[in-house]
Amino acid sequence: LILVEPPKRPLIPLATILVAGCATFGWSGRDTLSTTVGVPADTALRVASTQLQHHGYTVSDISGSEVITVPRRVPQYLLPLSTNSEEAAELAERQLILTVRVQPAPYSAGSRVDVTGYLVPLATKGATNMVMEDAILITEENNPTLYREVRAAAGWISDALRRQEK
Repeated sequence: LILVEPPKRPLIPLATILVAGCATFGWSGRDTLSTTVGVPADTALRVASTQLQHHGYTVSDISGSEVITVPRRVPQYLLPLSTNSEEAAELAERQLILTVRVQPAPYSAGSRVDVTGYLVPLATKGATNMVMEDAILITEENNPTLYREVRAAAGWISDALRRQEK
């Protein structure tokens, strides 16, 4: 009786990881939108900052791998057309923040880009500043209207990164 070992295929798992790591512009996530791009992290962060500025956001560096926007009123195009409702009026007074974090992608020469949005809490009467630690994460479930802005920002960034890769 001769036992024959099945051939080992060490390249199949490696190829699977590489293909998954090289997939570009397929944003995923229900709160933080993430994708892997084929450009270095510093280039991706520069492109993301430029796109946010191009769309009216003021951007500040947090670190060499993350930027944050200055709180900005909810854009008019996200407000419901019916401005008679209290909900629409409250939303018009709210502000949002976007953050973009970029890190080198494992197993590839590209980088991972994460885009996240936060809703700034309403200031209480007499408060002179708002505590950013109390900002509310914008998700598809808790605020689908504002999540569209997070998705839009991710789209602006990915479009510009796609052009950068060419």
